[in-house]
Amino acid sequence: MNGVYSPFKLEHNWVSDFRLEQKKLLIKGDQIKINYNIEYFIEEIIKEDSLEIGDASVFIELEGISDKLDSLLTINLTMNGKFFYATSELLNRDVDYPKFPELLKINGVSNLIQLSRAYLTSVTSLSGFPAPIYLPMVNVYNLKEKVFYSK
Repeated sequence: MNGVYSPFKLEHNWVSDFRLEQKKLLIKGDQIKINYNIEYFIEEIIKEDSLEIGDASVFIELEGISDKLDSLLTINLTMNGKFFYATSELLNRDVDYPKFPELLKINGVSNLIQLSRAYLTSVTSLSGFPAPIYLPMVNVYNLKEKVFYSK
């Protein structure tokens, strides 16, 4: 696997907060518009020998609105991940790898968003919804700029 192996790894992920409030029984044929808000946070990065360790969190808020502008449901999810960057694996390579904080903001957040998409689809398909909710694809580069400028 020359050239595609990454020293950046997701060690594990976990959900630290999940809330679903369904204000009305949804039935097939209900017209629902889903409003999304997604943000992320990067914890302090720790360096140990030839390893960098960091946590990232993705916060997702969804609100389902009826065609009469009534709030039908709200979902809040916080997905966390612990990431490692093995700098010792970079020593014998001619490839210039990005710095760990940048990898956390792009690759780490992308991974957590994909895990969140699967989690939300699974939960909403098991919660009596007429159809599962699918989180749309997210442009993480634009999300990074949004989070940067909101601080």
